Amino acid sequence: MRFYAISTEAIQHTTRALEQLEPRRKGSARGSRALRVAQLYGHLQLRARGGGSVVLGLRELAMAWSLQPRDLRTDLRDLQALGWLQYRSTTKGVWVQLA
Repeated sequence: MRFYAISTEAIQHTTRALEQLEPRRKGSARGSRALRVAQLYGHLQLRARGGGSVVLGLRELAMAWSLQPRDLRTDLRDLQALGWLQYRSTTKGVWVQLA
């Protein structure tokens, strides 16, 4: 079992960034979503160590985190809109390139 530590500062930074997207956002405005987005970004950073990119199975990750795949896809869209990453669906999963 792995735990991804997210600092309070990272959560605050993510919250402020998501608030700036408010007019264009599709997801919830709740603070718990900022925590989930920060955790997702931290997870991606850990998995992409060194290379800056990772391919992941969105459905599998959503099941492991007890979420719907559409929620994670919305989070990825917002992270892309913030300029923190680029992503696209491939036949092997979702390819993510961190900025």
